[in-house]
Amino acid sequence: MVQRLGGGKQEITDINDRLGNNFFIAGASWMENDTAILFSLKNNEKTIPNYDLYRYTFDARGLRHLTSEAINEKWPDWTEGLYGFHRMGS
Repeated sequence: MVQRLGGGKQEITDINDRLGNNFFIAGASWMENDTAILFSLKNNEKTIPNYDLYRYTFDARGLRHLTSEAINEKWPDWTEGLYGFHRMGS
């Protein structure tokens, strides 16, 4: 269950449907005026598990894998507008 910035709550179950149940989410940041969330996820089923960044849009229930480097990208930080997201590492 996610408490949205605008006050509503939304249950997100389709991430488990797509990625299974063997993962950890370490950090999250709201983006696009409460329509999406940017988060770091470590999939423990990978050969070498590390945190990658994902973007989830609430209305479309879209999940997009944004990074796949061998480094941990654990704490996403989002700034609306020109600058997009920053990689902050672990």
